[in-house]
Amino acid sequence: MSPKSALLLRLTKLVERVYQVPVAYIAVLGPDPRITTRIGSGCEHWDSLMRLPLATATAQPMIWPEPVGDLRFVASTPLRSSEGLCLGVLVIGDVQARPAFSRCELETLTGLAGLPAGQMELRVAMGETRETELLLRETECRFRTIADAAPLLLIYSGSDGASSFVN
Repeated sequence: MSPKSALLLRLTKLVERVYQVPVAYIAVLGPDPRITTRIGSGCEHWDSLMRLPLATATAQPMIWPEPVGDLRFVASTPLRSSEGLCLGVLVIGDVQARPAFSRCELETLTGLAGLPAGQMELRVAMGETRETELLLRETECRFRTIADAAPLLLIYSGSDGASSFVN
């Protein structure tokens, strides 16, 4: 199990214990927005959760007014980046109705969703940095190849005047 998966599974187990629900589920969305990864407890209820309209599930924290499949209580909150981009959704569900679930409890669920969202955003940023570094190395390699093939002397120097490249 990857560290990312382990973190998400720990979070779903924590949410399950805090809210005393049999289902705590995190779905990570791709850009389209389709589910790219899902993890959590209550796997037997995932088919029901897959019927949730994702556009609504990721719009705002909400308590679903109607049962979803065999789940009589469902609450969801989006996983948002610091810029507001929707990365996924955190859903909890119960086979028992929960008429007393408060707005405060939903806000707490949203706060908990911020933990994996921050981790996910950090991983995306690290991936983009790594990709940028690889592109920079590739560009530099191309420049050196072209410069080495040039039939005249090329000298590249930095702002301090020291030569950093001579073909």
